Amino acid sequence: MGRALHLGWVVAAALGCSAASAGPDAGAAADVASSAAPDAAAPGSTAPSAALEVRWPGGQTTLSPAQLAALPAVRATVDDPNRHARATYAGAPLIAVLKAAGAAPTADATVVFHCADGYAAQTTVAQVERFAGLLAWQGGDGGPLPALPRHGGGTLDPGPFYALPTEPGATNAQHPWPYQVQRIEVVAPVGRAGRMAPPGAPADGPVARGYRVFRGNCLACHAINGQGGAVGPDLNQPLNVTEYWRPAPLRRLLADPLSVRAGSKMPGFAHLGDAALDDVLAYLAFMKDHKLGPTP
Repeated sequence: MGRALHLGWVVAAALGCSAASAGPDAGAAADVASSAAPDAAAPGSTAPSAALEVRWPGGQTTLSPAQLAALPAVRATVDDPNRHARATYAGAPLIAVLKAAGAAPTADATVVFHCADGYAAQTTVAQVERFAGLLAWQGGDGGPLPALPRHGGGTLDPGPFYALPTEPGATNAQHPWPYQVQRIEVVAPVGRAGRMAPPGAPADGPVARGYRVFRGNCLACHAINGQGGAVGPDLNQPLNVTEYWRPAPLRRLLADPLSVRAGSKMPGFAHLGDAALDDVLAYLAFMKDHKLGPTP
C-alpha cells in the first residue's frame, strides 16, 4: 500500500489512502465537486469493524465500534471522485465523532486524518462543519464500504473508515476524501505548523508563499521537521531535499515527475504555475537552515 509520491523518493508504491486518488493527479489539490443528498431520516448504524483512535492536545481516546454505532446515523449520496461515480455511504457526522471522543474542537483547529499507508490528509474544523463531513464505515445498503478502484487496476478496501464531505462545492484542499483512515488528530494550527513554518520569513515573500503552497499540496505525503505525511520522506531531516537535489532537476520533478523518474506515482504540479513552483523551492531551501530535533 502506498500513495502518489514524492519529492525524490526512488521507490514508488501503488496508491492507498488518498484524497481523490483514483485519477492520475492523486493527492493534488484539485477542485472536486460533491453533489450530496443526505437522508433526513437515516436508519440506525451498524457498528464498524474497527475502533477509532482520536487524539487532541493534551489527550487521546479510542472510540469502540459500539460507541461509534451509537452516534447519530447519517447516510449521504455523493459524487465520489475516488470512484468517478455517485455512491451512497453511511456513518456518523465527523463533528459528532470528535465531540464524542472529548476533543472539544475549535473552529480554527486542524483535523488530520492518518491513513493506513502514511498519508495524512488535513482540513479544519470549520471546513468539516461547512461541508458536513461524514465518517463513513458502511455502504448505502448497510453492508461494508464498497471497494474503490485502484490506480493501475484492481480494487482496494477503503475501510475501516472513509472521511468525506456531504455538501457540494468542497475542493480537495478544503475537505479531502481520505480512505483507510485509522486515526484522527485534532491540533491547534500553530501546534501543527510550528515545526514547518518558516521563522522570520516576510508574509508576502516567496518563502512564505512557498510554505502556503507546500501546506496545500505536499503536506499530506511529506513532512518537514517531522510534521506532515509519511508516504514520502521528510524533506528537511536529516538532509534537506535541496542539499542532495540540484535546483533544475528538482523543479522538473515538481512539475512533471514522470520526466525524471519512470513509473513515478507522484502527481505533477505544473498546473500550479512557474511562480508557485519557484516559491516552493525557495521555501525548501530556506528550511535547510531551520532543522529541528525529533518531534515530541
